[in-house]
Amino acid sequence: MTTRRSPDGFVPIGFGCYRVTWRVEEHALALKEAILNGIRLIDNSANYGDGEAEELVGRVLKELEGEGKVTREDVLLVSKFGYIQGQNLKRHDGGLTFPETVDFGPHLKHCIHPEFMRDQLQRSLDRLQTTYLDVYLLHNPEYYLQSEKTDQQSGAKPADVVRARNEMLRRVEQVFEALEEEVQSGGRLQSYGISSNSFSVDESDPTFLPYQDLIERATRASIRAAERLKKAPPPSHSFSTIQLPGNLVETTGLDNAVKWAHHNHLRVLINRPLNAFTSTHAWRLADQPDPAEAYRDNLRELKKYLGELGKGDPQKAIRYREVVREVEGLEQGVWEVGSVFEWEQRMTRHILPSIRRAVGHSGVGELGLLQDSKCLDMLQRFVDTLDQRVRFVLGQRTRSDMASSYQHNIPAEQPMQEYCIRWLLDQPGVSYVLLGARKREYVHSALKACRT
Repeated sequence: MTTRRSPDGFVPIGFGCYRVTWRVEEHALALKEAILNGIRLIDNSANYGDGEAEELVGRVLKELEGEGKVTREDVLLVSKFGYIQGQNLKRHDGGLTFPETVDFGPHLKHCIHPEFMRDQLQRSLDRLQTTYLDVYLLHNPEYYLQSEKTDQQSGAKPADVVRARNEMLRRVEQVFEALEEEVQSGGRLQSYGISSNSFSVDESDPTFLPYQDLIERATRASIRAAERLKKAPPPSHSFSTIQLPGNLVETTGLDNAVKWAHHNHLRVLINRPLNAFTSTHAWRLADQPDPAEAYRDNLRELKKYLGELGKGDPQKAIRYREVVREVEGLEQGVWEVGSVFEWEQRMTRHILPSIRRAVGHSGVGELGLLQDSKCLDMLQRFVDTLDQRVRFVLGQRTRSDMASSYQHNIPAEQPMQEYCIRWLLDQPGVSYVLLGARKREYVHSALKACRT
Protein backbone atom coordinates (compact mmCIF):
# COMPACT_ATOMS: atom_id res chain seq x y z
CA MET A 1 0.00 0.00 0.00
CA THR A 2 1.36 3.41 -0.99
CA THR A 3 0.54 6.96 0.10
CA ARG A 4 -0.38 9.62 -2.45
CA ARG A 5 1.93 12.59 -2.84
CA SER A 6 1.28 16.19 -3.83
CA PRO A 7 3.37 17.92 -6.52
CA ASP A 8 5.48 19.23 -3.62
CA GLY A 9 6.26 15.66 -2.56
CA PHE A 10 4.18 15.79 0.63
CA VAL A 11 1.07 13.91 1.74
CA PRO A 12 -1.71 15.77 -0.16
CA ILE A 13 -3.58 16.73 3.00
CA GLY A 14 -3.26 20.19 4.49
CA PHE A 15 -3.70 20.80 8.21
CA GLY A 16 -6.43 23.45 8.34
CA CYS A 17 -6.17 25.81 11.32
CA TYR A 18 -9.59 27.47 11.15
CA ARG A 19 -10.72 26.27 14.60
CA VAL A 20 -7.52 25.52 16.49
CA THR A 21 -5.79 27.39 19.28
CA TRP A 22 -2.73 26.99 21.45
CA ARG A 23 -5.05 26.89 24.46
CA VAL A 24 -6.30 23.35 23.66
CA GLU A 25 -3.77 20.56 24.20
CA GLU A 26 -5.47 18.16 21.78
CA HIS A 27 -5.04 20.68 18.96
CA ALA A 28 -1.29 20.71 19.55
CA LEU A 29 -1.16 16.91 19.74
CA ALA A 30 -3.14 16.61 16.50
CA LEU A 31 -0.81 19.03 14.72
CA LYS A 32 2.26 17.13 15.91
CA GLU A 33 0.72 13.85 14.80
CA ALA A 34 0.01 15.33 11.38
CA ILE A 35 3.50 16.74 10.86
CA LEU A 36 5.28 13.59 12.05
CA ASN A 37 3.15 11.48 9.69
CA GLY A 38 3.93 13.51 6.58
CA ILE A 39 1.22 16.18 6.56
CA ARG A 40 3.47 19.15 5.96
CA LEU A 41 1.26 21.87 4.46
CA ILE A 42 -0.26 23.99 7.23
CA ASP A 43 -3.01 26.42 6.22
CA ASN A 44 -3.57 29.40 8.49
CA SER A 45 -4.87 32.95 8.59
CA ALA A 46 -4.34 36.01 10.77
CA ASN A 47 -7.98 35.91 11.83
CA TYR A 48 -8.14 32.20 12.76
CA GLY A 49 -8.67 32.28 16.50
CA ASP A 50 -7.67 35.95 16.38
CA GLY A 51 -4.06 34.90 15.84
CA GLU A 52 -4.07 32.00 18.29
CA ALA A 53 -3.98 29.43 15.47
CA GLU A 54 -0.75 30.92 14.17
CA GLU A 55 0.64 30.96 17.70
CA LEU A 56 -0.16 27.26 18.03
CA VAL A 57 1.73 26.41 14.84
CA GLY A 58 4.70 28.51 15.92
CA ARG A 59 4.91 26.79 19.29
CA VAL A 60 4.56 23.27 17.87
CA LEU A 61 7.16 23.81 15.16
CA LYS A 62 9.64 25.26 17.63
CA GLU A 63 9.12 22.26 19.90
CA LEU A 64 9.60 19.75 17.07
CA GLU A 65 12.63 21.66 15.78
CA GLY A 66 14.13 21.62 19.26
CA GLU A 67 13.67 17.86 19.41
CA GLY A 68 15.36 17.47 16.03
CA LYS A 69 12.25 15.94 14.46
CA VAL A 70 11.58 18.58 11.81
CA THR A 71 13.15 21.69 10.29
CA ARG A 72 11.47 24.82 9.03
CA GLU A 73 12.24 23.73 5.47
CA ASP A 74 10.27 20.51 6.00
CA VAL A 75 6.92 22.32 6.12
CA LEU A 76 4.91 24.57 3.81
CA LEU A 77 3.50 27.44 5.85
CA VAL A 78 0.49 29.15 4.29
CA SER A 79 -1.28 32.11 5.84
CA LYS A 80 -3.72 34.81 4.75
CA PHE A 81 -4.58 38.45 5.26
CA GLY A 82 -7.63 40.61 4.66
CA TYR A 83 -9.92 40.51 7.66
CA ILE A 84 -10.01 43.23 10.28
CA GLN A 85 -11.50 41.57 13.35
CA GLY A 86 -10.50 40.98 16.97
CA GLN A 87 -7.09 42.50 17.72
CA ASN A 88 -6.92 44.08 14.27
CA LEU A 89 -10.28 45.73 14.84
CA LYS A 90 -9.17 47.07 18.23
CA ARG A 91 -6.10 48.57 16.60
CA HIS A 92 -8.28 50.03 13.84
CA ASP A 93 -10.69 51.57 16.36
CA GLY A 94 -7.68 52.88 18.25
CA GLY A 95 -6.49 54.82 15.21
CA LEU A 96 -4.31 52.36 13.24
CA THR A 97 -6.17 52.55 9.95
CA PHE A 98 -5.24 51.63 6.38
CA PRO A 99 -6.28 52.92 2.93
CA GLU A 100 -9.11 51.31 0.98
CA THR A 101 -10.61 49.56 3.99
CA VAL A 102 -14.05 48.07 3.32
CA ASP A 103 -16.46 48.71 6.19
CA PHE A 104 -19.00 46.01 7.10
CA GLY A 105 -20.13 47.62 10.33
CA PRO A 106 -18.79 47.84 13.88
CA HIS A 107 -17.57 44.22 14.08
CA LEU A 108 -15.97 43.54 10.69
CA LYS A 109 -13.85 45.35 8.15
CA HIS A 110 -11.70 44.11 5.28
CA CYS A 111 -8.59 45.36 3.53
CA ILE A 112 -6.06 44.10 0.95
CA HIS A 113 -4.09 47.33 0.57
CA PRO A 114 -0.26 46.91 0.42
CA GLU A 115 0.19 48.80 3.70
CA PHE A 116 -2.16 46.44 5.50
CA MET A 117 -0.52 43.42 3.85
CA ARG A 118 2.94 44.43 5.09
CA ASP A 119 1.63 45.05 8.61
CA GLN A 120 -0.18 41.70 8.73
CA LEU A 121 2.72 39.76 7.25
CA GLN A 122 5.08 40.76 10.04
CA ARG A 123 2.49 40.06 12.72
CA SER A 124 1.89 36.57 11.27
CA LEU A 125 5.63 35.86 11.11
CA ASP A 126 6.01 36.89 14.75
CA ARG A 127 3.17 34.60 15.87
CA LEU A 128 4.50 31.72 13.76
CA GLN A 129 8.03 32.30 15.09
CA THR A 130 9.50 32.16 11.61
CA THR A 131 11.29 34.54 9.24
CA TYR A 132 9.32 33.72 6.11
CA LEU A 133 6.09 32.29 4.70
CA ASP A 134 6.00 29.84 1.83
CA VAL A 135 2.67 31.18 0.59
CA TYR A 136 0.73 34.33 1.52
CA LEU A 137 -2.87 34.49 0.32
CA LEU A 138 -5.30 37.36 -0.16
CA HIS A 139 -8.28 36.25 1.92
CA ASN A 140 -11.59 36.63 0.08
CA PRO A 141 -10.92 39.86 -1.84
CA GLU A 142 -14.48 39.62 -3.18
CA TYR A 143 -15.59 41.30 0.04
CA TYR A 144 -15.24 44.50 -1.94
CA LEU A 145 -17.98 43.30 -4.32
CA GLN A 146 -20.24 42.53 -1.38
CA SER A 147 -19.63 45.98 0.06
CA GLU A 148 -20.64 47.52 -3.27
CA LYS A 149 -23.94 45.61 -3.18
CA THR A 150 -23.60 44.15 -6.66
CA ASP A 151 -26.58 41.80 -6.23
CA GLN A 152 -29.87 42.37 -8.06
CA GLN A 153 -31.80 42.71 -4.80
CA SER A 154 -29.83 45.89 -4.17
CA GLY A 155 -30.80 47.24 -7.59
CA ALA A 156 -27.37 46.77 -9.17
CA LYS A 157 -27.18 46.90 -12.96
CA PRO A 158 -24.73 44.89 -15.12
CA ALA A 159 -22.61 48.02 -15.57
CA ASP A 160 -22.37 48.38 -11.77
CA VAL A 161 -21.09 44.82 -11.47
CA VAL A 162 -18.46 45.43 -14.17
CA ARG A 163 -17.32 48.63 -12.50
CA ALA A 164 -17.05 46.98 -9.08
CA ARG A 165 -15.14 44.00 -10.47
CA ASN A 166 -12.70 46.26 -12.27
CA GLU A 167 -12.01 48.18 -9.07
CA MET A 168 -11.56 44.96 -7.10
CA LEU A 169 -9.10 43.66 -9.72
CA ARG A 170 -7.21 46.95 -9.62
CA ARG A 171 -6.80 46.52 -5.89
CA VAL A 172 -5.74 42.89 -6.39
CA GLU A 173 -3.07 43.83 -8.92
CA GLN A 174 -1.90 46.66 -6.68
CA VAL A 175 -1.19 44.27 -3.81
CA PHE A 176 0.27 41.70 -6.24
CA GLU A 177 2.99 44.26 -6.96
CA ALA A 178 3.72 44.68 -3.24
CA LEU A 179 3.79 40.91 -2.80
CA GLU A 180 6.19 40.58 -5.74
CA GLU A 181 8.45 43.13 -4.07
CA GLU A 182 8.46 41.02 -0.91
CA VAL A 183 9.41 37.90 -2.88
CA GLN A 184 12.04 39.60 -5.02
CA SER A 185 13.60 41.18 -1.93
CA GLY A 186 14.41 37.64 -0.84
CA GLY A 187 13.19 37.90 2.71
CA ARG A 188 9.79 37.39 4.25
CA LEU A 189 7.93 35.67 1.43
CA GLN A 190 8.43 32.85 -1.05
CA SER A 191 5.20 33.15 -3.09
CA TYR A 192 1.60 34.34 -2.93
CA GLY A 193 -1.91 33.67 -4.17
CA ILE A 194 -5.62 34.07 -3.48
CA SER A 195 -8.06 32.22 -1.25
CA SER A 196 -11.58 32.97 -2.44
CA ASN A 197 -15.01 31.48 -1.94
CA SER A 198 -15.92 33.20 -5.21
CA PHE A 199 -13.70 30.87 -7.22
CA SER A 200 -16.44 28.32 -6.59
CA VAL A 201 -19.45 30.25 -7.88
CA ASP A 202 -20.76 30.60 -11.40
CA GLU A 203 -19.52 33.47 -13.55
CA SER A 204 -23.04 34.93 -13.53
CA ASP A 205 -22.88 35.38 -9.76
CA PRO A 206 -22.28 39.07 -8.91
CA THR A 207 -19.63 38.05 -6.35
CA PHE A 208 -17.67 35.96 -8.88
CA LEU A 209 -13.94 36.72 -8.83
CA PRO A 210 -12.67 36.68 -12.43
CA TYR A 211 -9.54 34.55 -12.45
CA GLN A 212 -8.82 34.26 -16.17
CA ASP A 213 -6.32 37.13 -16.30
CA LEU A 214 -4.73 36.79 -12.85
CA ILE A 215 -1.57 35.32 -14.37
CA GLU A 216 -1.22 38.35 -16.66
CA ARG A 217 -1.79 40.68 -13.72
CA ALA A 218 0.84 38.83 -11.68
CA THR A 219 3.28 39.05 -14.59
CA ARG A 220 2.78 42.81 -14.91
CA ALA A 221 3.13 43.20 -11.15
CA SER A 222 6.36 41.20 -11.21
CA ILE A 223 7.89 43.45 -13.87
CA ARG A 224 6.85 46.65 -12.07
CA ALA A 225 8.20 45.34 -8.76
CA ALA A 226 11.58 44.62 -10.38
CA GLU A 227 11.67 48.13 -11.83
CA ARG A 228 10.96 49.60 -8.39
CA LEU A 229 13.71 47.52 -6.85
CA LYS A 230 16.00 48.38 -9.75
CA LYS A 231 16.53 44.70 -10.50
CA ALA A 232 16.34 42.61 -13.65
CA PRO A 233 12.84 41.14 -14.15
CA PRO A 234 12.60 37.59 -12.75
CA PRO A 235 11.96 34.71 -15.17
CA SER A 236 8.38 34.43 -13.91
CA HIS A 237 5.86 35.84 -11.46
CA SER A 238 5.48 34.40 -7.94
CA PHE A 239 1.73 33.80 -8.03
CA SER A 240 1.71 30.15 -6.97
CA THR A 241 -1.50 29.11 -5.24
CA ILE A 242 -5.27 29.36 -5.16
CA GLN A 243 -7.63 28.11 -2.48
CA LEU A 244 -11.35 27.50 -2.82
CA PRO A 245 -14.24 25.38 -1.46
CA GLY A 246 -14.97 22.06 -3.13
CA ASN A 247 -16.82 18.86 -2.27
CA LEU A 248 -19.26 16.28 -3.66
CA VAL A 249 -21.98 18.93 -3.95
CA GLU A 250 -20.11 22.14 -4.78
CA THR A 251 -18.27 21.29 -7.99
CA THR A 252 -18.41 24.53 -9.99
CA GLY A 253 -14.94 25.58 -8.85
CA LEU A 254 -13.54 22.13 -9.56
CA ASP A 255 -14.92 22.23 -13.10
CA ASN A 256 -13.66 25.72 -13.87
CA ALA A 257 -11.16 27.54 -11.63
CA VAL A 258 -9.26 24.36 -10.73
CA LYS A 259 -8.87 23.41 -14.39
CA TRP A 260 -7.59 26.90 -15.17
CA ALA A 261 -5.15 26.70 -12.25
CA HIS A 262 -3.95 23.26 -13.33
CA HIS A 263 -3.33 24.54 -16.85
CA ASN A 264 -1.26 27.37 -15.37
CA HIS A 265 0.73 25.07 -13.03
CA LEU A 266 -0.68 26.58 -9.84
CA ARG A 267 -0.97 24.80 -6.51
CA VAL A 268 -4.65 24.19 -5.64
CA LEU A 269 -5.86 23.93 -2.05
CA ILE A 270 -9.44 22.71 -1.50
CA ASN A 271 -11.18 23.81 1.68
CA ARG A 272 -14.55 22.81 3.15
CA PRO A 273 -14.30 19.25 1.75
CA LEU A 274 -16.79 17.88 4.30
CA ASN A 275 -19.23 20.83 4.62
CA ALA A 276 -21.45 21.19 1.56
CA PHE A 277 -23.97 23.94 0.88
CA THR A 278 -26.58 24.87 -1.70
CA SER A 279 -28.99 27.79 -1.55
CA THR A 280 -31.56 25.55 0.18
CA HIS A 281 -29.68 22.89 2.08
CA ALA A 282 -26.51 21.94 3.93
CA TRP A 283 -24.76 18.63 4.57
CA ARG A 284 -21.98 17.43 6.85
CA LEU A 285 -20.23 14.80 4.72
CA ALA A 286 -19.07 12.59 7.57
CA ASP A 287 -20.35 9.53 9.43
CA GLN A 288 -21.04 9.20 13.13
CA PRO A 289 -21.27 5.76 14.81
CA ASP A 290 -24.74 4.87 16.06
CA PRO A 291 -24.79 5.29 19.87
CA ALA A 292 -28.38 3.97 20.23
CA GLU A 293 -27.54 1.50 22.99
CA ALA A 294 -25.43 3.96 24.97
CA TYR A 295 -28.13 6.59 24.50
CA ARG A 296 -30.82 4.33 25.99
CA ASP A 297 -28.52 3.24 28.83
CA ASN A 298 -27.65 6.84 29.74
CA LEU A 299 -31.30 7.90 29.80
CA ARG A 300 -32.28 4.86 31.90
CA GLU A 301 -29.41 5.49 34.34
CA LEU A 302 -30.35 9.16 34.74
CA LYS A 303 -34.03 8.38 35.37
CA LYS A 304 -33.12 5.74 37.92
CA TYR A 305 -30.76 8.06 39.78
CA LEU A 306 -33.28 10.91 39.95
CA GLY A 307 -35.97 8.48 41.10
CA GLU A 308 -33.79 7.28 43.96
CA LEU A 309 -32.99 10.86 44.99
CA GLY A 310 -36.70 11.61 45.33
CA LYS A 311 -37.60 8.64 47.52
CA GLY A 312 -39.15 9.60 50.84
CA ASP A 313 -39.69 13.23 49.88
CA PRO A 314 -42.82 13.88 47.77
CA GLN A 315 -41.80 17.44 46.96
CA LYS A 316 -38.40 16.34 45.67
CA ALA A 317 -39.96 13.45 43.77
CA ILE A 318 -42.31 15.81 41.92
CA ARG A 319 -39.53 18.20 40.97
CA TYR A 320 -37.19 15.43 39.86
CA ARG A 321 -39.95 13.95 37.69
CA GLU A 322 -40.20 17.37 36.04
CA VAL A 323 -36.50 17.17 35.24
CA VAL A 324 -36.99 13.70 33.74
CA ARG A 325 -39.91 14.93 31.60
CA GLU A 326 -37.80 17.85 30.39
CA VAL A 327 -34.96 15.51 29.45
CA GLU A 328 -37.27 13.05 27.69
CA GLY A 329 -38.90 15.95 25.86
CA LEU A 330 -35.58 16.98 24.33
CA GLU A 331 -36.12 14.34 21.65
CA GLN A 332 -39.24 16.05 20.36
CA GLY A 333 -38.62 17.47 16.92
CA VAL A 334 -34.91 16.71 16.81
CA TRP A 335 -35.33 14.10 14.07
CA GLU A 336 -36.83 16.74 11.78
CA VAL A 337 -33.76 18.98 11.73
CA GLY A 338 -32.47 19.45 8.20
CA SER A 339 -28.73 19.43 8.78
CA VAL A 340 -25.94 19.13 11.33
CA PHE A 341 -25.61 22.92 11.26
CA GLU A 342 -29.29 23.38 12.11
CA TRP A 343 -28.89 20.80 14.86
CA GLU A 344 -25.90 22.62 16.36
CA GLN A 345 -27.96 25.82 16.50
CA ARG A 346 -30.82 23.99 18.18
CA MET A 347 -28.45 22.43 20.69
CA THR A 348 -26.96 25.82 21.58
CA ARG A 349 -30.16 27.87 21.57
CA HIS A 350 -32.73 25.43 22.93
CA ILE A 351 -31.53 22.10 24.29
CA LEU A 352 -28.71 23.20 26.58
CA PRO A 353 -30.72 26.19 27.96
CA SER A 354 -33.67 23.83 28.59
CA ILE A 355 -31.49 21.52 30.64
CA ARG A 356 -30.06 24.42 32.64
CA ARG A 357 -33.57 25.69 33.36
CA ALA A 358 -34.82 22.26 34.41
CA VAL A 359 -31.91 21.65 36.75
CA GLY A 360 -32.03 25.18 38.13
CA HIS A 361 -35.80 25.10 38.74
CA SER A 362 -35.43 21.84 40.64
CA GLY A 363 -34.23 23.86 43.59
CA VAL A 364 -30.61 24.88 43.87
CA GLY A 365 -30.67 25.23 47.63
CA GLU A 366 -32.69 22.39 49.08
CA LEU A 367 -32.26 19.96 46.20
CA GLY A 368 -28.84 20.98 45.01
CA LEU A 369 -28.87 19.38 41.55
CA LEU A 370 -26.59 22.08 40.24
CA GLN A 371 -24.09 20.97 42.87
CA ASP A 372 -24.65 17.24 42.33
CA SER A 373 -21.63 16.31 40.20
CA LYS A 374 -22.89 12.76 39.62
CA CYS A 375 -26.19 14.02 38.22
CA LEU A 376 -24.47 16.62 36.05
CA ASP A 377 -22.10 13.95 34.68
CA MET A 378 -25.09 11.75 33.81
CA LEU A 379 -26.83 14.66 32.11
CA GLN A 380 -23.67 15.41 30.10
CA ARG A 381 -23.36 11.77 28.97
CA PHE A 382 -27.01 11.75 27.94
CA VAL A 383 -26.65 14.99 25.95
CA ASP A 384 -23.47 13.72 24.31
CA THR A 385 -25.13 10.52 23.12
CA LEU A 386 -28.23 12.42 21.98
CA ASP A 387 -25.92 14.64 19.93
CA GLN A 388 -24.14 11.59 18.47
CA ARG A 389 -27.45 9.88 17.67
CA VAL A 390 -28.80 12.89 15.78
CA ARG A 391 -25.54 13.15 13.84
CA PHE A 392 -25.72 9.43 13.01
CA VAL A 393 -29.27 9.79 11.63
CA LEU A 394 -28.29 12.89 9.63
CA GLY A 395 -25.26 11.04 8.27
CA GLN A 396 -27.48 8.25 6.98
CA ARG A 397 -29.74 10.80 5.31
CA THR A 398 -26.70 12.47 3.76
CA ARG A 399 -25.55 9.17 2.24
CA SER A 400 -29.02 8.77 0.74
CA ASP A 401 -29.00 12.36 -0.60
CA MET A 402 -25.56 11.92 -2.16
CA ALA A 403 -26.76 8.79 -3.97
CA SER A 404 -30.13 10.12 -5.15
CA SER A 405 -29.19 13.70 -6.04
CA TYR A 406 -25.46 13.63 -6.79
CA GLN A 407 -24.80 10.08 -8.05
CA HIS A 408 -22.34 9.21 -5.30
CA ASN A 409 -23.11 5.71 -4.05
CA ILE A 410 -20.80 5.61 -1.07
CA PRO A 411 -19.97 2.00 -0.07
CA ALA A 412 -21.54 1.11 3.28
CA GLU A 413 -18.24 -0.19 4.62
CA GLN A 414 -16.34 3.00 3.71
CA PRO A 415 -16.48 6.05 6.00
CA MET A 416 -18.13 8.90 4.14
CA GLN A 417 -15.34 11.34 4.99
CA GLU A 418 -12.71 9.04 3.49
CA TYR A 419 -14.76 8.65 0.32
CA CYS A 420 -15.05 12.45 0.01
CA ILE A 421 -11.32 13.04 0.48
CA ARG A 422 -10.36 10.34 -2.03
CA TRP A 423 -12.84 11.68 -4.57
CA LEU A 424 -11.37 15.17 -4.29
CA LEU A 425 -7.81 13.91 -4.60
CA ASP A 426 -8.84 12.12 -7.80
CA GLN A 427 -9.94 15.41 -9.39
CA PRO A 428 -7.40 16.75 -11.92
CA GLY A 429 -5.52 19.75 -10.60
CA VAL A 430 -6.24 19.29 -6.87
CA SER A 431 -2.94 19.49 -4.97
CA TYR A 432 -4.14 19.37 -1.35
CA VAL A 433 -7.36 18.80 0.55
CA LEU A 434 -7.50 20.96 3.69
CA LEU A 435 -8.99 19.39 6.81
CA GLY A 436 -9.74 20.91 10.18
CA ALA A 437 -8.01 18.04 11.99
CA ARG A 438 -8.55 19.22 15.55
CA LYS A 439 -8.25 15.66 16.92
CA ARG A 440 -5.66 12.97 16.33
CA GLU A 441 -8.38 10.59 15.14
CA TYR A 442 -9.18 13.04 12.33
CA VAL A 443 -5.52 13.01 11.29
CA HIS A 444 -5.49 9.20 11.13
CA SER A 445 -8.69 9.14 9.08
CA ALA A 446 -7.23 11.65 6.61
CA LEU A 447 -4.03 9.65 6.26
CA LYS A 448 -6.03 6.50 5.60
CA ALA A 449 -7.86 8.26 2.77
CA CYS A 450 -4.49 9.02 1.12
CA ARG A 451 -3.44 5.39 0.89
CA THR A 452 -3.95 3.55 -2.39
